[in-house]
Amino acid sequence: MAEICSKLYPKIKIYGILNKTEGEKVKEEIQLLKLIRKFVVTQLTELNEKDLVHIPEGFGNNILWNAGHILTSQQVLHYSLGNQEIKIPKKYMLLYRKGSSPKDWQKTPSVDELTELLLSTPELLEGDYKKAIFNDFNSYTTSNGISLNNIEESIAFNNFHEGLHLGVMTSIRKLL
Repeated sequence: MAEICSKLYPKIKIYGILNKTEGEKVKEEIQLLKLIRKFVVTQLTELNEKDLVHIPEGFGNNILWNAGHILTSQQVLHYSLGNQEIKIPKKYMLLYRKGSSPKDWQKTPSVDELTELLLSTPELLEGDYKKAIFNDFNSYTTSNGISLNNIEESIAFNNFHEGLHLGVMTSIRKLL
């Protein structure tokens, strides 16, 4: 496959991923996750609480909710589907799960705690992947129709999902 790609698209280097082992691909995906999380944390630390919780017209959620949502989704996509205990407080699942809304919050969640979890959970995932704890993975089809059959596919999809929400956060920020 790599030979065909290199002949058809000699100037495009993306085909090199076809020659990588699953472990090398996952290592790169986790590095990408860490980078995405740094961008998300930058959004959280550069804005005040008023801006973090503002829901602009045409949006259903705010920047803080999107940041918490990617954290909880990552835990579900990797740990819950991998038949493991999630690594974050269970209260986050209620605050940020799909279908939840910051309009239902009694109190604004801690930005500092969320920031710490956003930065620490990729490291936990990396260590847990190396320990091979995700061997009993439950296949899942996302609302986009994407099938996730193993932890490797779930890690890659999660980065796509986090990128989407980072884009939403950036769009909201431009409206502040």
